[in-house]
Order: sequence, then C-alpha cells, then structure tokens
Amino acid sequence: TGYPVDNDLASVSVITEHSMDGDALTTLIFAKGLEEGIKFVEEQAPTGTQAIFITHEGKVYVTKGLKENFKLNPDSEYQMAEEE
Repeated sequence: TGYPVDNDLASVSVITEHSMDGDALTTLIFAKGLEEGIKFVEEQAPTGTQAIFITHEGKVYVTKGLKENFKLNPDSEYQMAEEE
C-alpha cells in the first residue's frame, strides 16, 4: 500500500454526469491501465461515462463516445494513438 501504480499511463480524465462519480472512477480506471481501463469504461462504467487516456509516451486514447468529437490542439506535444 502507498506505492504508486506502475503502468503505461501518465494520466486519465473521466467525463461523467456527476463529478463524484468521475473522481472515484478516475482512480479505479487509472489503476487498471490502458487496455483494461478502456474496456471497463466501455463495458461496465455508468451510461454516458467516457475517458481520455494519455500514456508516458504522449499517445492519447479516447473511448468510443469521444472519437468523433475529440481533437488535439495542432501545437500539442501529444499524438492521437492509431486504431488497434
């Protein structure tokens, strides 16, 4: 206990209807890591929940509900991840 999570994520932002849900889900999803975190949001999180994942390498992944509308600033140091 007390040790930081060791995975490929630098950051996770969760979008929910209620901020308290987002706060709790962010910690849970971050601990799951990229693949399991995306799977959790898309299959088990409350309806309408979406997330943005940023890896230590600066790759940005978004859940399905954000793919059409999420755009990075062209001057950003981050890059959208390729579809897998």
